[in-house]
Amino acid sequence: MKNISPLLKKLIFMEKYFKGGFIMRLDKFLMDSKIVKRRVIAHDLCDGGKVTKGSLNLKPGYEVKPGDIISVELPRKILQIKISEENSFEVISESLKNL
Repeated sequence: MKNISPLLKKLIFMEKYFKGGFIMRLDKFLMDSKIVKRRVIAHDLCDGGKVTKGSLNLKPGYEVKPGDIISVELPRKILQIKISEENSFEVISESLKNL
């Protein structure tokens, strides 16, 4: 797959986009949905292992999809959210961290 033309790459991306509904990076989703204020903060949370799906740490470039259940460990609380559609989510559980 090294020698794929840019046009073919774009077609593969468009097919993936229209099949799955939307494609958005995890760090951008966290910022756009106002879970965190800045994308850099979202990026640092992901790099620090504070954003997980199941038992897997997610990278900032993870492509979020509707139906994903993600756990986000913020400084004072832990959120477990279900992504429903672009920039929207539902909080499944919210717990305060012991300081």
